[in-house]
Amino acid sequence: MNALPLPKPVAWAPLPDSTPISLLDLTAHTCNWPVGDAGGAQQMFCGLQVARKRFCSDHAARAYVKTIGVEE
Repeated sequence: MNALPLPKPVAWAPLPDSTPISLLDLTAHTCNWPVGDAGGAQQMFCGLQVARKRFCSDHAARAYVKTIGVEE
């Protein structure tokens, strides 16, 4: 039985108002959302101001899903 091939990582497009930054340029105040070639040698990150935990407001809205009856 042959195993199914792994799916190729998704390449996320940067937000229109962001300038992607490298891993070495990430700080506690910059968005850690990966953009560009996911998992590639040139992996970049959003870089906008952090709004919630590790992400800017747009990426936090995608990353954190509200659930009924669960307190954060």
